[in-house]
Amino acid sequence: FGAAVFIVTGRVGGENQWDRVRGSQPHRLMNADQIRAWAASGIEFGAHSRTHPDLTSLSENEMDEEIRGSRDELAALTGLTVPSFAYPFGRVNAAVTERVRAVFDCAFSCEEGVNTATHDRHRLCRTMVQPGDSAVALACRVRFGRHPVQRWRERLRIRSRLRDLARHRLEEFR
Repeated sequence: FGAAVFIVTGRVGGENQWDRVRGSQPHRLMNADQIRAWAASGIEFGAHSRTHPDLTSLSENEMDEEIRGSRDELAALTGLTVPSFAYPFGRVNAAVTERVRAVFDCAFSCEEGVNTATHDRHRLCRTMVQPGDSAVALACRVRFGRHPVQRWRERLRIRSRLRDLARHRLEEFR
């Protein structure tokens, strides 16, 4: 089957440090040889910026450097045209969309769901298959564009963190 993988070109072979602020453990990212091998096997690679910043907080020049720079670096790495982009953190506004529209055929937000013919090609929905997903979870993601249990897990994780933080603060005051 096919897949699209979005690459932060300035972190190839490194780790996804940007997820630490959410409490996630870092994961190793593909290195250049792995990207080239998968691309040669038919996996599509899209750009995901150079350093994974919040594009909505950048100047126009900084946005261009992140957006165009990631396309150019990925094209040089794979030897292929880079047709798509995924917004870092899913954060997007009109200025970012217009800059991406000038460079890519399509772009993906973090909004989960199923895309239709009426979707803006530069604000497409995506779903992320997780390492622990079961066959049922994968089927839900394919059919509905999301895994319904995932949202509950995220809410429980947030509640647990808040509860632990409150407990820790109470212990500090004692």
